[in-house]
Amino acid sequence: MIDQLKRFEGSANGRYSDQVRITLSPRKYFAMNGVAYKALGSPAAVEFYFDEHSKKIGLRRCDPSKKFAFRVKQEKGKDHYLIYAGAFCTHFAITTKRTVLFESPEQKPDHMLIVDMSRTTRISRGSR
Repeated sequence: MIDQLKRFEGSANGRYSDQVRITLSPRKYFAMNGVAYKALGSPAAVEFYFDEHSKKIGLRRCDPSKKFAFRVKQEKGKDHYLIYAGAFCTHFAITTKRTVLFESPEQKPDHMLIVDMSRTTRISRGSR
């Protein structure tokens, strides 16, 4: 009987509210909690980096007037932030059918966060 059961590899909602949390939606936007936002240096905008071989994405704070800047927007009355990254995701063919949570984002001392597309957990049900 246990052979037919599949272990749920997620965690309880809100369990890690004191850790960096970044997700990617099928609608091509990144969402991050306040801890991640502060780790990036509380930026008005970020620029993206991508390593096609390792499937790692880098987010680094930048001046919003830069050519490659993506604005960071805070959800009204909430402690999470959104980055609409359609152009970036489309250019590198980054897609997901469900919202995914990046496992163990890597923090760099220069206000850069690196997430790994191969280390994610699905956190939404997808289309019904």
